[in-house]
Amino acid sequence: MEAATVWRVTVYDNPQGAPTPGTYIAADYEIEYESIALQCGYLMWFELPKQRYVVLREESGILPAEIVERIPEDQLPEVKIQLGCAR
Repeated sequence: MEAATVWRVTVYDNPQGAPTPGTYIAADYEIEYESIALQCGYLMWFELPKQRYVVLREESGILPAEIVERIPEDQLPEVKIQLGCAR
């Protein structure tokens, strides 16, 4: 891994529509590797008793370097949004 950035952490207490009442935490991230120019997504945890957490969901989008190199730089922000990497 060459670079990793967590750019947002959000805490939800008893969110509407959640399957179980409680505290949920989501972390949005981006990771860069040598062969993968862009990986982004989020992890969501649920708080169990005694401040233990379990990962409930992970979503990730990946773009290899050879694809990113062919995307015009002014279009890269839109591609990131489509992958779920919007900030």
